[in-house]
Amino acid sequence: MSHHSFDFIIAGNYLTSMIAALELARSGKKVCLLNPTPTWGGHFTKIMVNGHAYDPGAISHEFTAFNETNLRDPLQYTPVMRNDWGRFAGLIEDYTRSHIELVKMQTPQTVYNEHMYDDIIMTNRLDVLQAPQLKGRIAGETAFILQQEVHPYHARNKKNNPDFLTKSYYEVSLLNHGATLHSGLFEPYFHKMSNLSTTRLIARYHRIGWLPLYYPETIHSQFTDKPQQLSDTHFCYPKAGYIAVFAETLLQRIEEAGVVISREPIEQVKDEPGTTTVYTKDGQRYNAPKLIWSLTHDQLISQVTGQPPHAFERWSASLAFLTIPVQQIKKDFSVLWSPDDRTLFYRACNQTNSAGKEEAAARITVEFNPDYLRSHGLTDDAAILQRLRQDFCTLGIVEDPSAISVEGYKTLKNVLLLPCVENWNLLEKERDILYASYPRVHFTRNTDAFFTDTLNDQIIKGLRIAAEYK
Repeated sequence: MSHHSFDFIIAGNYLTSMIAALELARSGKKVCLLNPTPTWGGHFTKIMVNGHAYDPGAISHEFTAFNETNLRDPLQYTPVMRNDWGRFAGLIEDYTRSHIELVKMQTPQTVYNEHMYDDIIMTNRLDVLQAPQLKGRIAGETAFILQQEVHPYHARNKKNNPDFLTKSYYEVSLLNHGATLHSGLFEPYFHKMSNLSTTRLIARYHRIGWLPLYYPETIHSQFTDKPQQLSDTHFCYPKAGYIAVFAETLLQRIEEAGVVISREPIEQVKDEPGTTTVYTKDGQRYNAPKLIWSLTHDQLISQVTGQPPHAFERWSASLAFLTIPVQQIKKDFSVLWSPDDRTLFYRACNQTNSAGKEEAAARITVEFNPDYLRSHGLTDDAAILQRLRQDFCTLGIVEDPSAISVEGYKTLKNVLLLPCVENWNLLEKERDILYASYPRVHFTRNTDAFFTDTLNDQIIKGLRIAAEYK
């Protein structure tokens, strides 16, 4: 067995681990990066289909922060503060642009009643509220809400009221949006995506379910002569045309910085006095005073307890990878959110449009929940893809369904963790076990805080780790 000593061992394929490895190596540290997985970048990777690079869903870079803070010291980042990356938006943007070229995306859109509106779900565009089926009822319901005594579950209190950790999004959304907006857009979107109800979604973590939480005053003002105008959330996308170019560029610079990389499976981790040792399947032994762990907890939990890892509640996603001749597209889009129950997909991303590329054919990834499809009697892939073609024609995206080429179809089982109370409690239990058993290991992912694995959180966490140990 060969023995290798380093200043730092970093285990993982997430952007956090890649950025930490790169920046520590640049500061002169001897770093080993262990990645036993087949990809780099975690969720921000690519899926190659017929020579085309597809994203594993709709992913973009977001640097819009709705506060005036623009901190530059990553040591001030606090992962337990929900969405704390927003205080470092400028730093995150500068770091990202130092590695890849980005372009501003076209405003995403939301589908309602078979019509496409500028997006209310992620982009703060409220045009859909004027839809005839929604307008009058939402105006009346939000007027009623504003006539009531102010309650502690107003959207402005989500960061400071601890009850937002026990209340569901369903309860809080009704109190802020009213029944029509919630049941017309937000509930059906989450159900199509997860095949679950928003009663399971922790209110404070509504954005993990890609759901908004607006002030009732903002909603109601849209039906007055002085509607409140919210700042748009702007999204950027790699000019290269696929999200994984960021991880690819980081990997190239990691190799140039002299980081030692192993892709072998990890067999054992020993946290010993003064050092941590990692044993890999090829008989190598790596040790360092500090191990930074960005892989899942499963292996370490099983190593400590001798039991199978905890069964967290997750949902699955199916992805259809399309190409459509650009000349055949009648209604172009960057990202399309579809709460509309007249369509089976919940989201589609046009990577060619998002990147501003001039190509003969658009690459589009369409997302479904396979359990939701089954609940609607669709279990046959051919029938699902035929319905997808019909949906695109119904929305006016194309006129001829035969213009849509399906390059591939893939189902990812149990890949998305549900932000529910039960999972919160399981993660707390795992955190206690890991911290007690591996006191010198620096854990990231959901160990340092619940749901801090967004693209921006991973970037600022990687920079924070490097700043902490330089």
